[in-house]
Amino acid sequence: MLYFILSMFLTRKVDLRIEPFSIGAKRFFSDDDSALVDQVKKEGIEIAF
Repeated sequence: MLYFILSMFLTRKVDLRIEPFSIGAKRFFSDDDSALVDQVKKEGIEIAF
């Protein structure tokens, strides 16, 4: 039941048509040249596992 509630919450905030892009923590915190990483830092939502 908790999984269902969590998935309903995330689908309201996430556009499922967007393809996932994985990136390591080192690159996330050190990369200053990537427009994609910059956009995620500004507008992304954190999903804790």
